[in-house]
Amino acid sequence: MGQLPTYPEPSWSEAMSQHEVLLQSVWSNVLQATPHRELITPGERLVFSAMSMPINEVAVVFIGQDPYPTAGMATGRSFEVSAATHQLPPTLKNIAAEYTADTGKSFTHETIGSWARQGVLMLNAHLTTQVGISLAHKSVGWGDYTRLILREVREAQPHVIGVLWGRQAQEFRSCFGVGHTLQSPHPSPLAAHRGFFDSRPFTGVNTLLQRRNRTLMVW
Repeated sequence: MGQLPTYPEPSWSEAMSQHEVLLQSVWSNVLQATPHRELITPGERLVFSAMSMPINEVAVVFIGQDPYPTAGMATGRSFEVSAATHQLPPTLKNIAAEYTADTGKSFTHETIGSWARQGVLMLNAHLTTQVGISLAHKSVGWGDYTRLILREVREAQPHVIGVLWGRQAQEFRSCFGVGHTLQSPHPSPLAAHRGFFDSRPFTGVNTLLQRRNRTLMVW
């Protein structure tokens, strides 16, 4: 099977070590589904790159579906695209539009990285896919592993806030405390006009943080 993906921050390795058997199973399934490793996206070293902050410093989790299937676009963080991507995909365009409407700031390639440095975990429900195929790894077991990630996050930080866009993300609502989630339709072109636009999620997160006397995000 080869080497498993590794966490870039030691506290994650420690927290998730008890779940390594499941990770071994998931990664074996990934390799069975996509035997040519160069077609797995994001690449092995980026699978857990969203976990760049200590686990007890996670304040907010945005849950996406799975990585962009276009080669070289996925970074390991949900919704984010690589700096080499010159045109934002439609869903990210809608997120950028709502971000600007909500905060008054311009969205750039650095924006999501700046959130991560403040404790925002951009997590996909399924952490890999195959180049050219959306949801190619939907059935390999990532969903179960993601729930364990969220369980460990909540154990380390009970007041973590979940931002859940769309029905698939909202299936993870039980992973967060009561009153600790913001929900809206998905920002994809098919759903954004049903309530994502004007939902003001960034202001909403800071409202929840303020109620809990926690540090506000500088969006």
